[in-house]
Amino acid sequence: MASQTARLRQVFDNLANLPESAIVDAAKLVEEMAKQGGGSVTVNRKGKHRRYNLGAVTHYERSNERAVGATVFGAPTGFWVWKTSGTRGGYNIPKRKPRQGSSRYLYGAGYAHPVRGQIKRKGRVSGRGAWTKVRARAEREVPQVFVQAVHDVVRVVQ
Repeated sequence: MASQTARLRQVFDNLANLPESAIVDAAKLVEEMAKQGGGSVTVNRKGKHRRYNLGAVTHYERSNERAVGATVFGAPTGFWVWKTSGTRGGYNIPKRKPRQGSSRYLYGAGYAHPVRGQIKRKGRVSGRGAWTKVRARAEREVPQVFVQAVHDVVRVVQ
């Protein structure tokens, strides 16, 4: 009888820790999904290419002694937006006739000299719904983490 009571006590202790441990496991699963689904983004700035790997970060919130919550978001956030919804097309600065006595020049950081003439910026990127796919996959697989956690706790009693 004492061993049954001890086993039951162990189950109740495990059930008390279940929400926190299951949320941590679920958050790690979503972070791994984001890392796989995000890939990387290459950005060209002043002739230098830099690759950013997309992943996820989890923030845990504890509202009281028993309640635990987690928020998972993509990082770096801006590049996730590009991969999910895309970017607008480039823009043109058209060449115009000079006004009386002056001409139109473009000065800017990184330019060795003023630029005169039409300037074209390319860069339309179509979004591929990357974060939407991660979220849909998480909605399918995260409940299974909680089911497995409850199953592991209940299996101790049998």
